[in-house]
Amino acid sequence: MRYLRFLTLIIILFSLFSCGKESGTEQDFSSAPEKIFVQNERFQAFLEQRAIDNYLDSFSLKQKLSQLFIINLEGSSNYTASHDYNELFCPGGFIFFSYNIGKTAETLMGFTDSILDYYKTDIPPFLSLDLEGGEVNRLRNIISPLPSAEEISQLFTAEEAALFYKEIAKQSHLLGISLNLAPIVEPLLEENAAFLKTRSFGSIEKTKFFSLAFIESFNSEGVLCTLKHFPGNTDVDPHLNLPVLALNKEDFEKNMLAPFRFVLENQKNNNAVLLSHALIPFISDLPASLSSEVVDLLVKDLDYSGLIITDDIFMAALQSFFSEEKDAILLALDAGAHILLSSKKVFTQFLPFLEEIYTTETVYKEKIDIALQRIIRAKIEAGLLGFSERESWSSLCLLKGNTSTSIDKIDQIDRKERERLFYEAKKNASEILSEAYQNNFF
Repeated sequence: MRYLRFLTLIIILFSLFSCGKESGTEQDFSSAPEKIFVQNERFQAFLEQRAIDNYLDSFSLKQKLSQLFIINLEGSSNYTASHDYNELFCPGGFIFFSYNIGKTAETLMGFTDSILDYYKTDIPPFLSLDLEGGEVNRLRNIISPLPSAEEISQLFTAEEAALFYKEIAKQSHLLGISLNLAPIVEPLLEENAAFLKTRSFGSIEKTKFFSLAFIESFNSEGVLCTLKHFPGNTDVDPHLNLPVLALNKEDFEKNMLAPFRFVLENQKNNNAVLLSHALIPFISDLPASLSSEVVDLLVKDLDYSGLIITDDIFMAALQSFFSEEKDAILLALDAGAHILLSSKKVFTQFLPFLEEIYTTETVYKEKIDIALQRIIRAKIEAGLLGFSERESWSSLCLLKGNTSTSIDKIDQIDRKERERLFYEAKKNASEILSEAYQNNFF
């Protein structure tokens, strides 16, 4: 009997650690002793995947389908049932516009806290906004001054900018923001200058290194970033019309793809990517946000495995490509997008349609299941969800806010201390900027 046990153990160890063989099927780790797997990364990945699957299984289909949307919201102070236009269904996230930002940091902290508290039994939503700097800064009346990307690239080196952005990131994190719809990873070119203006860091080289500095700084303070607008734009505003990017393949790779490729290859965390509405004729006859060819370019050519978000799915640029709003959703999911961004406040009218395609069409079920996995993993990256400590060799759960950043989790900080940390970061950022202005002036 002892010999049989020993032989069994040897066989298990050999199957786990032998090189060069892939079974092609998921390994069953459910009955092996902990001492064999304690340092096995595949086993840890198995436990994490099982925890994610179990977490998703704890919600209804409509709750899960609601995760496919980032929408706008009502109010700016205390989120209650009167602000909920979606029958208690929590979207994947909210995007804040200027009218959602109260007059003080304390007011915004209270507002973001109240949103997360209102949806405390659901999958926690991303709380997002466009925090680029310059003209695109929803927090301009609350945080320290934040110059445009163009000005930052003129005032600082990339390393200096990282220190400045770190203090901006602290402020946004302490305010409750978990997803920044920035930076713009597009160099300033003749084709897009009239639209991007000061929102770009400038040259291709500047765009590469300053974008990466921006992202790493925000990530270090618990805020996920969104590289936008992939794979680029023209001088046409997609809010008003369809941008057509008429570049040949060589120029497109050199001018448009190069910065995205660089940042995605060098980032430490898996940040999101936001698709533009630009039409690129040599790639697809559909705009980027609705094009499977553009998504394939991102996923296969740039080897990207993170969260893919559309730009506002109901912008004017897309209007000629569908007759009903639900068709836009179908096209975006078809293309491989995971979350649909919408400036509207209601999404529940689409849930019956999504339920139908999920339960009757295998292709869409598979696409939506992949999207849900990406959304949950992105929320883990953002610190909204985290894995529990293992209580036994086979036990791992997904919990809310169980990861750490370089500063304490905001839901674990006394409110007064949180305010103190905010104003400290605000002061630090202001001093860094003031010194940069003085150095450049003199």
